[in-house]
Amino acid sequence: MQGAACRLLARKAHSSALLGVTITLIELPTAFPYFAAIAAVLASGVGLGRQVLLLVLYNVCFVLPLLLTIVTLAVAGEQAGRILASARDLLQRYWPALLAGVALLAGGFVTLLGVTGLASGGHGAVGRFSRRFRHLVHH
Repeated sequence: MQGAACRLLARKAHSSALLGVTITLIELPTAFPYFAAIAAVLASGVGLGRQVLLLVLYNVCFVLPLLLTIVTLAVAGEQAGRILASARDLLQRYWPALLAGVALLAGGFVTLLGVTGLASGGHGAVGRFSRRFRHLVHH
């Protein structure tokens, strides 16, 4: 009887390992944006405290839709299905405009960083603004 139990445990361990490897392979592509975020934060040159804060902010943004769904389910009760379906319909209808707006904001911010980087060596109001803006962003 002991031999049969050992074989069963070995088979379960093998199945568990195979399941773990399969899940890891399926989930691996979702880790690449996280790796990129970590690399960007490490390359930012800011202090350790700010690096941790940036990674926490990234993680909060990553799980925010899940948290909002959970809160909606917990608070709205029977109306949660209708509310979530309505939100889904709005996102499906307007996602191109929402994505374009987010991309426009990100592009504007990156452009402002580039322009202020070029102008920060200058004199006058533009140079002062550029230095203040860059100081605000970097510190």
